[in-house]
Amino acid sequence: AAIEDLTKVIELGHRNANVFFTRGKLHLQRQDNEAALEDFDKAITLDPEHAELRTERAAILLKKGEYDAAAIDLSVAIDNGVQSQAIFQKRADAFFSGERFNAAIEDFTILINTYRQRNEETYYKRALSYFYAEEYEAAVRDLTRVTGLNRNHEEAYIYRAEAYHRLGRDSQALVDYRIILRINPRNAMAYQKRGEMMMAGEKYQEALEDFNQLIRLDPSA
Repeated sequence: AAIEDLTKVIELGHRNANVFFTRGKLHLQRQDNEAALEDFDKAITLDPEHAELRTERAAILLKKGEYDAAAIDLSVAIDNGVQSQAIFQKRADAFFSGERFNAAIEDFTILINTYRQRNEETYYKRALSYFYAEEYEAAVRDLTRVTGLNRNHEEAYIYRAEAYHRLGRDSQALVDYRIILRINPRNAMAYQKRGEMMMAGEKYQEALEDFNQLIRLDPSA
């Protein structure tokens, strides 16, 4: 009934941002994201600096995979006074998913330094952001923090080994591949990436051995 009442209010000409915002939130309660998004769009047209509106719309846009648009909304909310761990986390994830890795690095750094999120997950996401931004030394530093917090984090060793390889430090990469295969002798990715590194170094026999192991573990490879 509340949605219908608000619709009548709008039809009578009371077209302000809060009316559309309130109706949009009611649509959200009914899990009608598209109707909610339509109302939030109208509300933001009327009040572009409305921080809560921007935050609510960003949540829908993130679910839809519209990461750049979500990041814009979250940035407006931050610029208009919303300063919290949660909003920086959402924007960091939006930047990361939208492959805006340098921007993601900035937000993960805020989470680590300002909000004390010095945990495995945050360091790992920042490490991946550094890696994909081709800042391999910084990626190695964060991946080392991750493995210090979780010595069985296979993916962190994989990325660190690849970062070492791209830095021309293959001997350190080999150490990481040995660690991974001690943790999990069936890690197909370790055999694949080490085999590729051996191929690049023209160590064809070692590469062949790794690729054979890869095929035993993953015949589709």
